[in-house]
Amino acid sequence: PLVNLAYVLLKTCSSLALGFVSVRFGLVDPKRGDLRALSFYIARVALPLLVFKVIATADLATLDWGVVAACNIGKLAVFVVSFLCSYLAYKRRRGKGQRLLTATIFGFLTTASNDFAIGIPVLQALYGDKMLGYIAANVFVFQT
Repeated sequence: PLVNLAYVLLKTCSSLALGFVSVRFGLVDPKRGDLRALSFYIARVALPLLVFKVIATADLATLDWGVVAACNIGKLAVFVVSFLCSYLAYKRRRGKGQRLLTATIFGFLTTASNDFAIGIPVLQALYGDKMLGYIAANVFVFQT
């Protein structure tokens, strides 16, 4: 399993590095709209289909709901801390509505950044498909 994990992490980091190098050396220019089609495909087609497949095929009856609760309690704690820190950090600079919006966005970004994009390949590398139900349950419970 560790070799599989190393391979998945290598692929993920290589993809990120390739994207960085491509933009850094001008091979791709986001200001010209070079990434528009790729962004559309990933955000509107590929990732939603992946989410649907994982949730639709997850066997939620076999899950240990204590594990799901523990994961979501941890996420809730991180969300609350991020929310409060963000809200208090912008106390004097912005109005209450803007502070609430900023704090909500920061709280959400700290808890839901890569559950599917990185979580699925890592879990598959370590445990195979039998653990994907936990990602589905966590996303279903915390992000809906």
